[in-house]
Amino acid sequence: YISPLFPEELQILARGDIQTLAELKGKRVNFNNKGSATAMLAPAIFKELGVDTQIFNMSQPDAIQKIRAGELDATVCMCPTPVPAFANIKVDSNLGLIDVSYPPSLQASYLPASISYENYPNLIPKGGRVETVASTTVLITFNWPKNSTRYNRTAKFVDAFFTKFADLQKPPRHPLWKSVN
Repeated sequence: YISPLFPEELQILARGDIQTLAELKGKRVNFNNKGSATAMLAPAIFKELGVDTQIFNMSQPDAIQKIRAGELDATVCMCPTPVPAFANIKVDSNLGLIDVSYPPSLQASYLPASISYENYPNLIPKGGRVETVASTTVLITFNWPKNSTRYNRTAKFVDAFFTKFADLQKPPRHPLWKSVN
C-alpha cells in the first residue's frame, strides 16, 4: 500500500427515456473496457442493487455512439468526474445521468457521492445533482523481497512520488490531484 488517491464516481449515462437504475434491468449496458475498474466493480454493484443487465465492454465514445444508434441502452464509467466523453455531450442529446442509491449493503465498500451541474453542465440542470456511489483509488504494489531489482525500482518510484507530489497537483495535471492528501 503506497497511498490513497481520489474517489471515482459510478456514472451511468442512459437514453433519455430511462430515468432509474431499475429500468436498466435486462437492458444492454456497457461497462467500459475489459479489465478497467468499471468492468471489475460496476457489475457487482448492479447485482447488489438487483439490476441484472446484458453486459458489453467497449470504450465510452464507442458506447455513446451505439446508444445513439439504438444498439445499447446505457454506458457506465466508474471514473473521476468529469469523463471527457460525457462532458462533450450536447444539451439536446436525449441522454442523461441516472441516480444510484446508497443502501446499507454498499456502505462497507463504497462512499456516497454526487455529481453536479459544475461537472456536466450539458447533462445536469443548474443547481441539480445526481446521487451515486464512489470507490477510492489506491496506489499499491507487490511487496517485493528487500534489495531485489523490483523492490529497488518500487522504492525509487515511492521516493519520487512523495518528493515530487506537489508537482502532480499543478497544471496541466488533472484537478483531482489537488484532492489527494
